[in-house]
Amino acid sequence: MRTLAPLGEPGRYGLATDLYELTMGAAYFQAGMASAIGTFELFVRQLPPHRKFLVLAGLEQAVEFLLAVRFDGHSIDYLRALPVFSHAGPGFWEYLAAFRFRGDVHAIPEGTVVFAGEPLLQVRAPIIEAQLVETFLLATVDHQTLIATKAARLVEAAAGKGVIDFGARRAHGFHAALLEARAALIGGCLGTSNVLAGQTFDVPLYGTAAHSFTMAFAHEMDAFRAFARTFPEHAILLIDTYDTLEGARRAASLGPAVRGVRLDSGDLLTLSRAVRQILDAAGLERTQIVASGDLNEERVAALSAAGAPIDLYGVGTDLATSRDRRGRRRAPRGPEARRGKGDVPRAEAGLSPRRTRGTPPRGRRRARHRNAGRGAAARPGDPDRYGMSRPARALGDPRAGPGADRRATSRRASARGRRCLSRAYHAGAPRARRAPPPGAMTMRHWTRGILLALGVAAPTAALDLAGARLVDLTHSFDSRTIYWPTARHFTLEPVAHGMTEGGYWYAANDFCAAEHGGTHLDAPIHFAADRWTADEIPLERLVGAAVVVDITAKAARDRDALLTVADLEAFERRAGRIPDGAIVLVRSGWDRYWDDPARYLGTAVPRDTAHLHFPGVGPDAAAWLTTARQVHAIGIDTASIDRGPSRDFLAHRVLTNANVPIFENLAGLTVLPPTGAVFIGLPMKIGGGSGGPLRAVAILP
Repeated sequence: MRTLAPLGEPGRYGLATDLYELTMGAAYFQAGMASAIGTFELFVRQLPPHRKFLVLAGLEQAVEFLLAVRFDGHSIDYLRALPVFSHAGPGFWEYLAAFRFRGDVHAIPEGTVVFAGEPLLQVRAPIIEAQLVETFLLATVDHQTLIATKAARLVEAAAGKGVIDFGARRAHGFHAALLEARAALIGGCLGTSNVLAGQTFDVPLYGTAAHSFTMAFAHEMDAFRAFARTFPEHAILLIDTYDTLEGARRAASLGPAVRGVRLDSGDLLTLSRAVRQILDAAGLERTQIVASGDLNEERVAALSAAGAPIDLYGVGTDLATSRDRRGRRRAPRGPEARRGKGDVPRAEAGLSPRRTRGTPPRGRRRARHRNAGRGAAARPGDPDRYGMSRPARALGDPRAGPGADRRATSRRASARGRRCLSRAYHAGAPRARRAPPPGAMTMRHWTRGILLALGVAAPTAALDLAGARLVDLTHSFDSRTIYWPTARHFTLEPVAHGMTEGGYWYAANDFCAAEHGGTHLDAPIHFAADRWTADEIPLERLVGAAVVVDITAKAARDRDALLTVADLEAFERRAGRIPDGAIVLVRSGWDRYWDDPARYLGTAVPRDTAHLHFPGVGPDAAAWLTTARQVHAIGIDTASIDRGPSRDFLAHRVLTNANVPIFENLAGLTVLPPTGAVFIGLPMKIGGGSGGPLRAVAILP
């Protein structure tokens, strides 16, 4: 099957390359190196923060290209007319006219979880051939690997619920959408909305209806009836065009003809629960709820952790594109690195050429190869013979998606795809490498952000805080600092304190303490695997507009009070909508008990966690803040974001799954206004840490 039709006839495939590949090829030929053998490897140099693995995809198209690539007469005429080739001899054009790829390809199978630094694909061929195909291989494998990895992360976040590819209209052109759908299936999606992909790759199709369909009818109920009559066994109704809950009631009135309903906007957690109740009350327990609308893996993880009764997630923009991790400029490269090419967004990739005599690279992953030029496929056999991953479950099983802990199952988009893949054996995956911390904000950006948040135009000069009011939100660290009952408390051991023999003063101390005590940070990894560590949290998540939600009155009545969604909605009616990207600070007034640990924690007995009492954030409120408002961080003036009696720490789990940093044991929130202040929370940058001491301050308007 040809999936490269947008490139035109195979005779034009040779032009699917960068100009410098051809100029190097001409120079190789003129230098008498046409028969020299080169070995090129495609690999990813570095993974970005909270990306611990990739899922390889794109090999079927790579092999299809290698089998078909050539230069027809029109292509050669075009190249000969380019001024850069005015001195290329006739022998080079004769070489291109007879060009066929005759090299060997070694590859890891599609659907395999891979890590930075290991070869994903190796091409061993006459050096001109290897050079000319480099650009296409990079573009193809990079793109589909990116999508398959995004899909795998979404499937993992969905925690057993299905994920559907809705990315066709968001992709960078429809050919990209076609291959995006294929890669999404490799990464674990159940199916796609892309009809051409369904036909091309023989994968399941999913679809509902748009708001425009409902609006084309005089009444919403008329639209529902028309759709259900037309598709009596497959009707999934979009119910949020007008009033979501009323739409759910209308859909439920149609009975079992409604296979499912879709939510595309609003607070998906609250709405899904209400809609589930409406459907169940109508006897439609088997009717599914589909959620869509600006979903990404963090929002899906938060909904899953909160127990949202959502059966399927439809993801478009954040699957078909890399909105959260765009490409970046690379640092200057050394002599070896200059030989690598290509980009995976935020993760460099390259085909690094090596002049070798024949053997595949040594290491933990090696490959049995096919000779792409002669069309000799790898010898079939029992996959266990080569140590390959077990065969994937059937398409449509949401459990087949790979996870970050390498328990992933290889997936293939179709049997046709498997026939084109190289066989590989896996002798033990290397340990996942932790990515380096993200780049720091510049002082100019930090200054501009603070001043804009204060409503002041950003100057070109340095930041002037002379007129600003600064508030310290941090408790001091000393022998009285409150820590979790099971944690090691703060100790300060003097090393030097006095005049030296040289006649000058010198003081130094050693200190020791647990990460989580006093005013401190809970990094997302504290309660969620494969989320940010303390050193990986971007600065823009630690500095931002502060929104202070007060539950002091509720906490005075109930020492185990919870911030609820109703509290947040009431706050918005008074103070306006909580903006996306805000840092929400929950004020309970509990910091007034800081000097009385028994009152602050509910107990002063070491290791006693059975009698803890203090306010916290409800799991529903945590999920609402991460999904409906997409906050950047959250803080509270108690010992934990979960209230004292909590045993499941569900608020922690919801927030950290969404990569939301948490600040605990804050002080002085009473002087902050509901909106208008800027919060700055800078934790100790502990490499790999799950938290750390925090210096928190606020700038008042």
